[in-house]
Amino acid sequence: MKVGDLVELSQYGKQLQCRWRERNLIGIVVAMHGPLVYSVQWNGLPNQKIRPGLWRYDRRELKFVKLKTKKEN
Repeated sequence: MKVGDLVELSQYGKQLQCRWRERNLIGIVVAMHGPLVYSVQWNGLPNQKIRPGLWRYDRRELKFVKLKTKKEN
């Protein structure tokens, strides 16, 4: 994972009670704080006063977003 990657919560991340706001959202990795710790800017989180949408996540809490493409017939 590197800066600029699109991510979402993994199954492990969704099970954590402290990550309920980020469920079903897509974010972008904006910084790395060591080999397995990332800061993510989430799209669609309202009412955030301090550093909007920016928190630290362990690598196992995140997964890459799989983009769906239209199949041509």
